[in-house]
Amino acid sequence: MEDYEYLNDKGLGDYFHQAEQTRDMAAALKGVDVVAMPSRWEACGLLAMEALAAGVPIIGSDCVGLREVLRDSPALVCRAGDAESLKNALVDQFRQAGEKKLQFSDYQAQAVEKFSVKRPAASFRRLYEDLA
Repeated sequence: MEDYEYLNDKGLGDYFHQAEQTRDMAAALKGVDVVAMPSRWEACGLLAMEALAAGVPIIGSDCVGLREVLRDSPALVCRAGDAESLKNALVDQFRQAGEKKLQFSDYQAQAVEKFSVKRPAASFRRLYEDLA
């Protein structure tokens, strides 16, 4: 919540909304026009994976961990820590919203396959069976 206190202190509180927790992330994501993820670092960009798997447009930074998730996807990528780069990506996204939405929708099945837990789970199962 300290992030929202900071935003309020800067006079930006009206521009941000903290969504309630949900068990249906895909449905929640489908309710937004674009997911902006201007991270400075990510261990693993789970939100980006979820957005791509839901077919929702995403703009993310080129930070370690996120750039690997966004690589070869229709996502727009901005430079980490560069507000101007983020602004330009957002403007580009909204100028091409219809076309971009289609690109993400077309990519959705590929993202679901790419980020599915089935492949690594099967690999672990084979490993454990081999060890047993």
